[in-house]
Amino acid sequence: MIDRNVQLPLGFELDDVEDDARERGISPAEAQLISRSAQVALEDGASGMPAWARDYLDLRQDGWPWRVAVLIAWSASPRDGRHPTTQADLAKSVLGLKSDRVIREWKRKNPAIEAAIGVLEARQLFEHRAQVLRALADSASAPSHKNHPDRKLFLELTGDYTPRVKVDQNVTGKPKDMAELSDAELAQLERKLDDEHDTRNAGSRA
Repeated sequence: MIDRNVQLPLGFELDDVEDDARERGISPAEAQLISRSAQVALEDGASGMPAWARDYLDLRQDGWPWRVAVLIAWSASPRDGRHPTTQADLAKSVLGLKSDRVIREWKRKNPAIEAAIGVLEARQLFEHRAQVLRALADSASAPSHKNHPDRKLFLELTGDYTPRVKVDQNVTGKPKDMAELSDAELAQLERKLDDEHDTRNAGSRA
């Protein structure tokens, strides 16, 4: 199931049958028959269910209209290998619509559609989290110097290492605007810059 916050909201402005009937110039009864035929063709699995089928079924259980559930599940699936490849093809070959014009109208009137797409995309990332962390741990454990960035990232995640820049920010806080510094603070900053300059010059001569 997807997040309960993106279930079908009250006031959801969508009647896919009426929208399709108007665009085709046919009766609602004819449009309903087309919709039902397209839904059966998808769900009977005769041609094999698409990769996004699980998300589609979850959305249906949460109360989303079947066409919108298809749209959300398809949109949240990875572009690489997505089938159908375009929204226009999805509208015609899966949803039984004349075009994807009504889809654009659905999205405009119902921000919850984009919200649901975002939730599904995030869920897919979290499903791979364990694999990614295991790969990071394996790489960080390798003794090669090439794996140093992964070791550094791993230790940051575990809290065993804090980058110097973060330490400095914690100590000094948010940098002040130069115009807000007092004369004493400006003089102190100037001495610090001079010392750093001298140190760098000494290092280059050595």
